[in-house]
Amino acid sequence: MLRKFGLIVSTIALFTVYASVAGAGQTSVGSSTRLLERFFNNVRTYQADFNQVVMDAEGNTIQESSGRFWIKRPGKFRWDYKKPFTQQIIGDGKKVWIYDPELRQVTVKDYRGNVRQTPALLLAGNQKLTNNFIIKNLGTKKNITWLSLKSKGEQENFSVIKIGFKNKKLLVLELVDSFGQTTRINLKKAKENISLKKSIFKFTPPKGVDVVGQQ
Repeated sequence: MLRKFGLIVSTIALFTVYASVAGAGQTSVGSSTRLLERFFNNVRTYQADFNQVVMDAEGNTIQESSGRFWIKRPGKFRWDYKKPFTQQIIGDGKKVWIYDPELRQVTVKDYRGNVRQTPALLLAGNQKLTNNFIIKNLGTKKNITWLSLKSKGEQENFSVIKIGFKNKKLLVLELVDSFGQTTRINLKKAKENISLKKSIFKFTPPKGVDVVGQQ
């Protein structure tokens, strides 16, 4: 079976790329929404290292992982987990590939059917955030400006997504699920609008691995 930390990104995905937030800038949200607009409208490629922590409803850490991810608008993303296990999650605009080298298994999902359910895919989608989320300004704490995106749907994997910006740059993501668990993704060494090779977002299953799901 797949590592749980990989499923967190692949089945919920956080935020990446082609989404338009036009119409999301309500006066009650103000400058906070402009940070969100800047990210979605002006950032075409993105690369960052990440540390991911999953906490239970009491705030106890139950899982930690780290790696690097890339985004390229429209519709492409990649998450490479390095610790504690190696795993790759690649969205090429048509399919989402989840590769676990240790288990020699690849799971394939339809990209379009998962766009609303993943943070990575959310940021890579082509729909307005206000179609699926209620956006709220949470203010500034410790020099981090926070917004929350509350799902309008009843069957989303994450009911609330919190996004934190510092110095106009995306810094942290927090996802709260229906069981009260929180997934926090801290970003560092972020680079915006850099040239990215096409090969980053392409995936061919290695010979000899089990391929599960939609081909």
